[in-house]
Amino acid sequence: QIHYKVEDKSYFGLGIENQSNGYEIRNPLMKSKLGKNDIAIVNRENGKNVVVFEGMTDMFSYLQMAKDNGKPNDRTLVVLNSITNTGTFIEQFSG
Repeated sequence: QIHYKVEDKSYFGLGIENQSNGYEIRNPLMKSKLGKNDIAIVNRENGKNVVVFEGMTDMFSYLQMAKDNGKPNDRTLVVLNSITNTGTFIEQFSG
């Protein structure tokens, strides 16, 4: 959960930090980005098996399904946060 302020108003939502120290934030009322757009990587050290998602809510759904089925996450998860970040993903994970 990410808490942040804009002027005098406080907000919060589910969020994930990306590689450029920006954040993708979602709550029932809005979809927002703080900082620079970039991919987010979870469990990079798991290397060989990579699962790619367009958005973080897809990744959260995947993790919940794995949990519901008693399967721990043993994969690197990549959230593009926008299809415009496809090239960044390919550069970092090809080869």
